[in-house]
Amino acid sequence: AIGIEVKKSLSPKQKQAVLANVLTSAVIKEGHLTKTTQKAVSSTPHFSKKKRRWCVLREDGVLYMYKHADAKGPSAQIDIADFCSVLDYSNEPSKNLGFKVVTRTRRYHCWASNVAERDSWLVALNNVRKNALLQRTFTTINLDAVN
Repeated sequence: AIGIEVKKSLSPKQKQAVLANVLTSAVIKEGHLTKTTQKAVSSTPHFSKKKRRWCVLREDGVLYMYKHADAKGPSAQIDIADFCSVLDYSNEPSKNLGFKVVTRTRRYHCWASNVAERDSWLVALNNVRKNALLQRTFTTINLDAVN
């Protein structure tokens, strides 16, 4: 199981086109990150436990998180093209290996093993987001023509 969710409002042909794109989407970056999550709209700052995850960023704009590199399916996925921001912690010495991905519903706090790895993730996330936004704009126009 791949763990891909396609919007129900799409026609079968449109869903097939979206799935074909995801299945052929190239891996941009992969590696271990430690993460915690927090609900974006919460009155209390409750964080989950820190968990080490195998992360795979694909050019389709999705960051897949697996419990380990050999896992059959992702334990979480973040639509990078749909998030609000990526913030690094480089100005906070105690968190200088980390960054935060803020979506509409969650805040993901991630830590890399070193500064170079953190910087590499930040560059990859920002580049994939820009490219995925452009691709989705184009795909939406093309999917409207498929009926």
